Amino acid sequence: MQFTYELTEEDFIEAYRAHRERSAFNKWSTKIVFWFVILLGAAGIVVSALARDLRPVKMVVPLVILALVWKLVFTVLPRWNMRRQFRKQPGAQGVKTISFESDGLHFSSENGSGVSAWKNYVRWAEGKNQVLLYNSPYYYIVVSTRTLAPAQRAELLAMLKEKIGK
Repeated sequence: MQFTYELTEEDFIEAYRAHRERSAFNKWSTKIVFWFVILLGAAGIVVSALARDLRPVKMVVPLVILALVWKLVFTVLPRWNMRRQFRKQPGAQGVKTISFESDGLHFSSENGSGVSAWKNYVRWAEGKNQVLLYNSPYYYIVVSTRTLAPAQRAELLAMLKEKIGK
C-alpha cells in the first residue's frame, strides 16, 4: 500500500493529542478532575453568596485558579508548542510518500528517503486523521491518513495490527 500526504499544523496537534491520550483512563481522568474542581469551586461560591460569608470563597478561589492554570498548562501550551514545532521543522513540511511493504516502510520526501524494517517499531497509535508509528516509547512518526478512503484506512490498520501488534 502506497500513498502520498502532506502534514498540516492540525495533524501535528492531533498527533500529540493521540499520543497523550493513549488510554481511556488518561483521556477521561484529567477532564473529570478538572470539571470536578470547577464545579466544587462554583458550589462553594454559591454557598458563600447565599450565606453572606466570604470565608469559604477565600478558600475556594485559589483552588479554582489552580484548576484553570492547570488546564492552561496541559491544554493550551502543548497546542502552542506543537504549532511552533511544526513551523520550525522543515522535515515535517512538504509532500511525503510512504509505502507499507511486507518487509517494512519505504519513505520518500523532498528532504530525503529511507527504508525501515517492521522490527524497528515497538507500537502504533491511531489518531483522528493520523497514525503514529513509534520507534521508542516516546518517539513517533506522524503519518497523515486524511486522504485515505475508509477501505484503505481499514487495510492500513489491519496491516499495522499484523506487523506491529497493538
